[in-house]
Amino acid sequence: MKSKLLIKIMLILIVLCLIVIVYINANKKPNVLNDISNYRIYYRKIDEDILKSMSSYDLNIVEGSFFDSDDVEYLNENGSKVVGYYSVMEIGSWDADLIAKLDDMDYLKKDGVRVKSLSGSNYIGDIFKCHFQDALIDSISERVMAKGMNGVFLDTVDWIDYYQKDEILYPILLKGYGEFLEKLKARYPDIIVIQNRGIYAYENLSCRYVDGILWENFSSPYIEDDEEAIDRLKKVRSLSRRYNTAIFTISFDEGHESEDLSTKLGWVHLQSQMENRYSKWDIETHGNGE
Repeated sequence: MKSKLLIKIMLILIVLCLIVIVYINANKKPNVLNDISNYRIYYRKIDEDILKSMSSYDLNIVEGSFFDSDDVEYLNENGSKVVGYYSVMEIGSWDADLIAKLDDMDYLKKDGVRVKSLSGSNYIGDIFKCHFQDALIDSISERVMAKGMNGVFLDTVDWIDYYQKDEILYPILLKGYGEFLEKLKARYPDIIVIQNRGIYAYENLSCRYVDGILWENFSSPYIEDDEEAIDRLKKVRSLSRRYNTAIFTISFDEGHESEDLSTKLGWVHLQSQMENRYSKWDIETHGNGE
């Protein structure tokens, strides 16, 4: 009698689990990035030939200041989505427009001193500060969204991961980043948001917000049998499936192990050269290479 009751309970649980799975899949937000089969990154000036060549890619990640709305419209009409670059954490010393929007409190500080980037040329912003969040979004509005771009590419999120072992600062920065993403999505609910790296930030928070992750400098952990990196890769893969995040990878190594792994995982890969670093456009190139 007990065994029959147990079987009945198990069957009910299985049915309930199937219902939950079907409900989750049915209510998954559609992700336009899932239709992307190739992409390019380019941060320099464009001309008519480059623009025409760009139209052959499903996605172009670009520096918005070199584009106007007509350029974006041309690419969209030819089936290419355009996403504008923006640095979230690192404040470029060249970025006079953003700097003019900032107060002293908007800069990240350790022991009362502003934190500089590893190169020493830029300062790091305090994403926890509401004023800094608002300044970033206003700047994105002017530099990216005003051009009619399909979305924004958030760079330098890695700086949050840099403080992952700081038990005081890391949760604060992570919380601030979440507030920033919520504000961005509230103002522009339909835009594409792609995050560059910041893998731990993605795992701990932004998997719920971003539409895509670009894994820059992607390198197959299986080459050196890096167990920690393998576990991280598996976790990202699992989260990307759960939250319907599109994964893009780019590698600068000479071999094809990283490219092969990315393709095997169903991710969209770009094989490039280190000396390029998104500053050279070869008109004759098409597909995944540069």
